[in-house]
Amino acid sequence: MYRYLLLSALLPFAAANAAGSTVLMHGGWTGYGDGLGERHVTGIDVLGTRPQGGWRLGIARGERRSSAGHAAGSRLESGWQQRWGDRLTSHSRMQWGGNSPVFPVWVLEQTLSFRVGGAHEGRVGVSQSRHRNGVVSSAVHGEARLRGTRWETRLRHLRNWQRGVRAGTSHATRMVLLWRDAGGTGSSSLWLTAGNSLAEDDGVIGPRNGRLRSATLLRAQPVGQNWTVRGALGRSWNQAGDRRYISNTLALSAGYRW
Repeated sequence: MYRYLLLSALLPFAAANAAGSTVLMHGGWTGYGDGLGERHVTGIDVLGTRPQGGWRLGIARGERRSSAGHAAGSRLESGWQQRWGDRLTSHSRMQWGGNSPVFPVWVLEQTLSFRVGGAHEGRVGVSQSRHRNGVVSSAVHGEARLRGTRWETRLRHLRNWQRGVRAGTSHATRMVLLWRDAGGTGSSSLWLTAGNSLAEDDGVIGPRNGRLRSATLLRAQPVGQNWTVRGALGRSWNQAGDRRYISNTLALSAGYRW
């Protein structure tokens, strides 16, 4: 608990001493069908820029309610972006969540992105996470991003291996269709995901064999010169073993940049 309190005290200091920073306040709710309860997450992040990249520091608090009871947990997250010339950029992410049903115990992720043909981009990455009860998940992913004047299309494929649970090898594919407003300040996007397994950061459902289909609408809306408000509404159709259920998600965030 003390490390979360320490980070909470450092976040305002980091924001005040980083020109070109963004403070992001966010919250989300997911309701699961078939008696699996609901999940709430709220948090605050600080994003900063450097001459050759950027960084991210954040804290979040989550609650998980289900027929099995109530649990709560906290999450620390840090990210580091480094540009290696005009075409190559590395993205590092670390997350610590403790031994709660709300977040993974820890997550490590490393991604390399490279520009192709000007605005287009390719990404490859690896990640590993540890969950409760000794479950370890390892993944590799590849992504292509095609950009036009006001549109962007992303296609990402992930391959996952779990140890400590009967989930074995799984995969998921995600497509994002994004359209920017005239002037490039706001955007609307549709996120579509399909896979053959569930790999939620959730101790009640957990990673296991199954099927997942999801669709999410996201809107980013500037408000004045410094604020951007984002909202997302999504639904997923899931199957875990013989259990079928639908989950609904609502997320809101407000970011202030100076």
